[in-house]
Amino acid sequence: MGDAGPARFSIDRTLTDKRLLGAALQDVASWTTWRTVLKAAFGLTLNRDEARAFAAVAGSRKPPQQRVRELWAIIGRRGGKSRMAAALAVHLACFGTHRLARGEVGAVLVLAASRDQAQTVFSYIVGFLQASPILSKEIVNITAHEITLRNGILISVHANSFRTVRGRTLVACIFDEAAFWRDEASATPDVEVYRATLPSLATTNGMLIGISTPYRKLGLLHQKHRDHFGVDSDDVLVVQGSTRRFNPTLSEQTIATQRQADQALTELHVARPAGVMERLVSPELCARGINSFTRDLPSLLTSVKLVDGDARQIWPPLRPPIAAAFAATMAEAQDRRFSADWAKNRESRDAAVRAEQQRIADWYQRATEEQEERENAEAREHFGPGHRKNSV
Repeated sequence: MGDAGPARFSIDRTLTDKRLLGAALQDVASWTTWRTVLKAAFGLTLNRDEARAFAAVAGSRKPPQQRVRELWAIIGRRGGKSRMAAALAVHLACFGTHRLARGEVGAVLVLAASRDQAQTVFSYIVGFLQASPILSKEIVNITAHEITLRNGILISVHANSFRTVRGRTLVACIFDEAAFWRDEASATPDVEVYRATLPSLATTNGMLIGISTPYRKLGLLHQKHRDHFGVDSDDVLVVQGSTRRFNPTLSEQTIATQRQADQALTELHVARPAGVMERLVSPELCARGINSFTRDLPSLLTSVKLVDGDARQIWPPLRPPIAAAFAATMAEAQDRRFSADWAKNRESRDAAVRAEQQRIADWYQRATEEQEERENAEAREHFGPGHRKNSV
């Protein structure tokens, strides 16, 4: 089955055929948007309705004219991402045209955010294979993390690590929930894994697929969206859509209830990433872009909640205007600490924290002196030369 051409077993057919992947998908109609996106990603012709649906999630760009090298799908929570990652792994392993040397073992590698999530995707893959009367016969062996198929292809599912990639010949690679990848040994595990993956896919002309809920305006997923969303290309396709668009079985009432409970959760359902500063400081304060000591900012401090508490509680001597700007500075510092690699041991991490604290303390000292100078200037203007604010 590995030598079967794409025209005979297109992604659209395998997803809808009840003897193939459709056996596990069951309600095929609820996967319409997914099918449309995947048809476009594999260079298949879209009908008029599909073209409109594609434009709605692809930034009004034109559909690719051939199978893309990279597909990035930014989907809201509960949008069927892990199940579709599993379905794609099976399709690419069983129905792809694999360019391998004699004796070379090709692999479809799925990388997840954690071991638990990897196990979830692995279970979906086994389910897709075993539910199909045809695909079940292709299974040679199943271990804890890998499935060997009759065509010699391995389907391997692991937690993300660039070490998992090196030394393998990949016929396809799927990043599941890449926006949430973490690794104590790296500040940017998504970027490092991506760089390690490209050479492994080069010789086989393998496809790279990233499927994730957005999290923040940093990292590989954000870079791909920034550079390729809505851009006509036969090389990279980026789509973005809400939970309901990709999973219409989830009721609007359910999403509305969760929206009321947690605004941050709303961002995940509508597939819109938020900046780390927006997660630490209220949107109203962020919108004002703290860059001066304006008098109206202290009123917003009641909504400023930082990881270490209210700015006024952290540093009581702060004057109200300075406190607001200090809050924003602390949020930016938290952003850097959140996204940077804070070394591999306590000593270097503590040193970095002390350096950041000193930087903020120096800034506070300068800000305080500037504030005092302005107040003294006002005193001299109203009461004449020689007057200082404290002497009035």
